[in-house]
Amino acid sequence: DLRAQLNAVQLKALDIFIFGCAVGLRFSDLVRVTSKDIKKMEGAWYLSTVSKKTKTASLVRLPDYAIDIVKKYQGRSKRIVKLFRAGNLHAFNTALRSIGEVAGWTEVLGKQRTRNGKTLNVTAASQTRFCDLMSSHLMRRSAITTMLLAGMPEHLVRKISGHATNSPSFYRYVNYTQPFLDQAIEKMHDLLKKQ
Repeated sequence: DLRAQLNAVQLKALDIFIFGCAVGLRFSDLVRVTSKDIKKMEGAWYLSTVSKKTKTASLVRLPDYAIDIVKKYQGRSKRIVKLFRAGNLHAFNTALRSIGEVAGWTEVLGKQRTRNGKTLNVTAASQTRFCDLMSSHLMRRSAITTMLLAGMPEHLVRKISGHATNSPSFYRYVNYTQPFLDQAIEKMHDLLKKQ
């Protein structure tokens, strides 16, 4: 079990990461979440928040595992408390990378960026392991991509993740896999054959 191998800082970072994958918020918004932002309505639990960056309000229904994380950090206090006192972004990303290393995600990858249509190697492949690329962006990208792959309309994913309607940066977080694209194209081909 991975959790048995992690220290307290890593366990907290893992919980924040899992919660973040459920809601798609920026790290800066996650660390602002308080017990007051968790609401029970008509038998379901929700996270009610406003994006710090875009001022976009969202109400996200939480899965059971996210509620378990909330209860773990909420404690028994009746006061309004911040759920995730995680320190700064650098410390969070460092903890995520160490979790990746403990999990054995150390395969060597090349890190690339595209600029003006040209692919550039950022670092030598021999120096970049998968765990070294883990960050809060992975959490957010995973959440947004999962929501879209599950068929959630783009405008709803934008609202949940706190992206403004005209935000071109939204697509930076979308990571479709080739097999998914192939499957979608195949469905279209099958529909055309039936016409």
